[in-house]
Amino acid sequence: MNKYFPVGVGSFKELAATSGERQYYFVDKTRFISDFWNSHEKALLITRPRRFGKTLLLDMCKCFFDINGREKNKLLFENLSVAKEHPEFFNKYFGRYPVIFLTLKTIKAKTYEEALDAVHERIIRLIKTEFLYLLESKILSKLEVEDLRDFLTNPLNENKLKNSLLFLSGLLEKHHGQKTIILLDEYDSPIHDAFSVSPSENRYHEVLLNFMSSFIGQTFKDNPYLERGIITGILHISH
Repeated sequence: MNKYFPVGVGSFKELAATSGERQYYFVDKTRFISDFWNSHEKALLITRPRRFGKTLLLDMCKCFFDINGREKNKLLFENLSVAKEHPEFFNKYFGRYPVIFLTLKTIKAKTYEEALDAVHERIIRLIKTEFLYLLESKILSKLEVEDLRDFLTNPLNENKLKNSLLFLSGLLEKHHGQKTIILLDEYDSPIHDAFSVSPSENRYHEVLLNFMSSFIGQTFKDNPYLERGIITGILHISH
């Protein structure tokens, strides 16, 4: 069976599947998980060029930590470094936390409003795909459930969007009794696109930079529900 280099593959499950022969060449990078955790960094920024495997790295972390995928993901790791070389770490942390994995990759917009709409749509899609069970939670208050329902159904509100991952991580922490791991992929993709708009088309990069600064700050700096976080992109974040 021919094997291929996994160019453009962002799914750890697809790459590390153990059933049958692997379709792709596979390099075990699961040691990164324990190295990251033992560094005790609350939030880690990884800046690398595109096609460097950043999305795949975050998806690997999601598969490892995700409390909602504990049973189905265990087979992916049982023969890999993090489980074989660090069994105590694996048994303690595997499948223990709620995980928010949001990618802003490929967001393209001609205006600030379009950029916010795109970010809003990504977060709505994420909640509907992975966290709709919170609407049926017996642990959350009725007000918290209604706030989540309002976020899903009401028109875009910029302030609520800035606080959306803070809000979601708070609900997850209360529901699961564990703080949340947040993975933000290609945080600067909308910013790159904003800079590419010509001046004659009303360049909007400055207001978007202000929004992203608040969005990231609320999510990773001022978030009491955050256990650990990883941000990937090309640009360094200025303080």
